[in-house]
Amino acid sequence: MCREGGLLCNEEMSRYPDQKGPNIPAGLKLLCCTLLSICAFAARPVWALIVLSLINILLVFTFRLGIFFLKKEIRVFIWQSLIIMGLYSLRFGFDHGLLPGFLTSWQLFLAFVPGVIFIQTTPRSQVARTLSRIMPWKMAFVLSTSIQFMGLLLEEIRGIYEAQVLKGGRLLLKDIWKPWNWPDIIHCLIVPGIVHSMAVANQIALAAKARDFGKNNKRTYWPGA
Repeated sequence: MCREGGLLCNEEMSRYPDQKGPNIPAGLKLLCCTLLSICAFAARPVWALIVLSLINILLVFTFRLGIFFLKKEIRVFIWQSLIIMGLYSLRFGFDHGLLPGFLTSWQLFLAFVPGVIFIQTTPRSQVARTLSRIMPWKMAFVLSTSIQFMGLLLEEIRGIYEAQVLKGGRLLLKDIWKPWNWPDIIHCLIVPGIVHSMAVANQIALAAKARDFGKNNKRTYWPGA
């Protein structure tokens, strides 16, 4: 990771997206993604979940996010489903917990994906400018920055995970099923992840301070490409 003077360098900032796909106004895109997420929470029948899934797949290809993005999200869905189905099975029994757990996981996933698509296809400047129209500009800055840097934080946590595994941490899938290995999850992954997230938050605060954040009551945003 490259930083200088508390500001994120160009190499690190290049991880974040520029406009992808058709040139749709960020406000309209945010509205559509929000409506899709609301529909996911309201959808109960299986056919409604299938329709919403097809719409999200169509959005993925419309905005040219590619097969890699789709495969990554499917992996997340599989892991999430296994966890939720397991919890439902513990609570309601194996026979009565699997299907409700799967449907709940499907709904949560469909509520989550439109937001990911919006972030992946909208430049940072448009996200901040759009949010500033519906909430105070300071809150809009904090929210947009937190959303954009979430991807960076997840990548860093992944790096921590890989480093700890190489050092002998019992964090592999075959290890985490054993309760006596759970302390390694806390000491090798959760604690370093929290410490690193605090470091990233400090870097963001230093960058905002260096740009005189909060001095002017009317915040301006770079219009973008």
